[in-house]
Amino acid sequence: MQVKSPFYTLIIPTKDRPDMLDRALKSAVSQGFSSLEIIVINDGSAMSYEAVENSHKGHVTFLHNLESQGVSAARNRGIKEAQGEWLIFLDDDDKFSCDYFEILKTYITDAPEVDFFWCDIEVVLERLGAVVGRHLRVFRGDYSRPEVLYRDAMSIGAGFGLAVNASVFSEVGGFDESFLYGEDTELMTRFAARGLTPKQIPHTGVLKYEEHEGRLAASLKPYSENGIYERIIEMHMEFFDRDQYNKSYLLRWAAISHLRSGNLKNSWISLQGVRRTGRVGFYWSVKWRLIRIWFILTKASFKRKIRAS
Repeated sequence: MQVKSPFYTLIIPTKDRPDMLDRALKSAVSQGFSSLEIIVINDGSAMSYEAVENSHKGHVTFLHNLESQGVSAARNRGIKEAQGEWLIFLDDDDKFSCDYFEILKTYITDAPEVDFFWCDIEVVLERLGAVVGRHLRVFRGDYSRPEVLYRDAMSIGAGFGLAVNASVFSEVGGFDESFLYGEDTELMTRFAARGLTPKQIPHTGVLKYEEHEGRLAASLKPYSENGIYERIIEMHMEFFDRDQYNKSYLLRWAAISHLRSGNLKNSWISLQGVRRTGRVGFYWSVKWRLIRIWFILTKASFKRKIRAS
């Protein structure tokens, strides 16, 4: 007798965060969705996961990499092992809202032409283990314009309740393992370049835990140092030649990451790239935003020098 494939496979990479993983798993299992496979890829952790594995024995498949291979390779291993019709991704330090699986299934059933979905999220800001703020990140663009829908798709990470039809990965491949940062953006760009159909779900499906916003510059520095956005544009040049709208947005993100990382020269180069897309109004809005950021950073630096003197 042939066993029916699960409707979902949930894929969670983890490294040295067993307690957070336990919270993430509980948020999935507690939904009581019967047709669910859960795969956790332990990417070379030094910490013990024995307690969390024992706690979820029978509900979760745990795979182990003896040495860390990176989040992209970990996710790709989960994709390879998955049996589900739809693959959902979650970061090990985040959790689902209580009803996301059922709501997502309703959207999947009602829109069989869609290749991948994502949802709104609630960002929970933490500092030293304490919650210091919350805000919603919602997506409400003019989605009658495909370029706007792709713009928002390229701005999300895999932790935005991303659900992808399993057949998609056999067509376009998985996460690019050569990317240490920005692998989500590259994958979404590849989806857009292939003309896959996305849909945004206007529902808060994930609580995303992040360190306090004061660490923003540190988180953007690898994007600047490795030229992540420029690399993505170069890899998908044919797509961006057709879609100057989204090219201008990636260059905007590049300019901001360079400026916040202290690389004024590359920030200016990226800004001029925005200008060359021909989107004059957008160019000026980006330019003024960069000026505001520069003033804020300069003021903060001046205050630090005063306190240190």
